[in-house]
Amino acid sequence: MYQMCVLVLYVAYKKASYVLLLCVSLFLLYPWSGISQSLFQALERVSWKKSSRGIPDTNTIVRALAVQGKALYVAIFGAGVFSSIDNGVTWKPASKGLKNLDIWSLAMKGSVLYAATSKGLFYSTDNAQTWKSSTVSTQVRSIAFLDKAILLGSLDSILVSTDNQKTWNIAYRGTNNWFIKSLIVNNGVILAGTSGGILRSLDGGVSWRAANEGFPYPLDIWALVVN
Repeated sequence: MYQMCVLVLYVAYKKASYVLLLCVSLFLLYPWSGISQSLFQALERVSWKKSSRGIPDTNTIVRALAVQGKALYVAIFGAGVFSSIDNGVTWKPASKGLKNLDIWSLAMKGSVLYAATSKGLFYSTDNAQTWKSSTVSTQVRSIAFLDKAILLGSLDSILVSTDNQKTWNIAYRGTNNWFIKSLIVNNGVILAGTSGGILRSLDGGVSWRAANEGFPYPLDIWALVVN
């Protein structure tokens, strides 16, 4: 698999409304995929405008996006978190207290912003003005929430806490060294995107099964979205 990333922030305008797109990854996959062709067709229907003022030009690989009201947050590989309150026109650094700038994902839960990094989970309760470290110091790739529980995707494991991060239990541990790259929850169903396909849990993370029927192989799932 070959992957080419567009390393700039753009705002896409279509008719009277606009959609803020903060990272576009173009995957040049196997001939049977058709994903690249579909993506290019989608791009032809919109126009693009650069929107990265305030973000260093030397490193604009966007790994994650989070939205809270009118505030936007992006995680820039190696540069930390940046925030915007003007729909992405300008950005300001927002990494004070964030001890690791290798950020894989961002997630919002109420007024708390979480950052998954290569050296653990960090969180902010003041709109990313300051960050605090959690009790998890291992590499974290993804974050999701199920009722009052928080789930973390780490290397080959999924961790869960139901007591406000005081303690963590292992909800899943793989045997194939599959990274847990993405997590989502949809109507109580947990889906995990891994480097070996999709896992699904119907019982809050107690048990897991593969959910790859209909997909061509090999699978390497980087992101999952619920609509």
